[in-house]
Amino acid sequence: MKSLDPQKIDFSSLAMLCLVHEKKSFSDAADAVGTNQSTVSYTIDRLRRAFDDPLFTRQGGRIVATPRCDDLVVEARIILEKFNDIVNAEEFDPSTSRTTLRISSNYYERIIILPHLIRAVRKAAPGIHIMMIPAQESGVDQLQQGQTDVLLSPANHTLNGIYSKLLLKDKYVCLIDRANPLSSGEFTEEMFREANHAYVSFAQIWRSSYSTDMRRRGLDVNRAISIASPENLAALLEGTDMIAAAPKRIAQITQHRVPFRDCPFDAPFQVSMYWTTRTHSSKMHIWLRDLIVKICREKVV
Repeated sequence: MKSLDPQKIDFSSLAMLCLVHEKKSFSDAADAVGTNQSTVSYTIDRLRRAFDDPLFTRQGGRIVATPRCDDLVVEARIILEKFNDIVNAEEFDPSTSRTTLRISSNYYERIIILPHLIRAVRKAAPGIHIMMIPAQESGVDQLQQGQTDVLLSPANHTLNGIYSKLLLKDKYVCLIDRANPLSSGEFTEEMFREANHAYVSFAQIWRSSYSTDMRRRGLDVNRAISIASPENLAALLEGTDMIAAAPKRIAQITQHRVPFRDCPFDAPFQVSMYWTTRTHSSKMHIWLRDLIVKICREKVV
């Protein structure tokens, strides 16, 4: 069978491919755009002929994208967004916009930056939907694959095609229950290491400066428990002999339950915003990035 001329593929077909890939269902994709399943199937069949690939296969009662389909969706999203930028190059009114903007981050950024950002977006652009995506260890991959528009992270990414902007600086402090003898008096690095720790084990893509320094010297803390984020640290520490190193801004939020004191070492870090060439010139994304920078300068204290 002669393949379909790829030049005859329209933007709506690419958009449908992305939607089926996102929904992992022909019927759900049809419902999302108010059409019937046969129309979706016809569109995907045309793309199968064009790209000479099954695109989706059935496994255990569900559809699974082929590796070729995964690659096509990444490129299709870039094409669609670029075309949208061209169409709307001269106009972007946040007050009337109806779109979704995706931000990849983890607990720290969601707690410290997101509340201020949401209030600003709801005031200036009530029709914009902000989708928060957990970054974990894959934040930069999410950027490169077009799955997110902005990454907020303490990790240092210097890859080609990725832009960055410093947002804020912070440092680590030590959370200690009031009844713990370490909550006052002398507090040396040795005392810190030998204490029982509720250790926040972040994704391996980033490690705190104090942890990196100790690891370089062949040292480590005494871990009583390891957790993935600073969330619920106060509840874990309250009434125990454990201590925990955590960002100061997080500690300030929970100090009414568990106070904090300076750590016996210097442990600064910074959070940056990252984006790619895909959204670099888009007026809509420039507006979002400028808003995030303004919030971090004026609201995050």
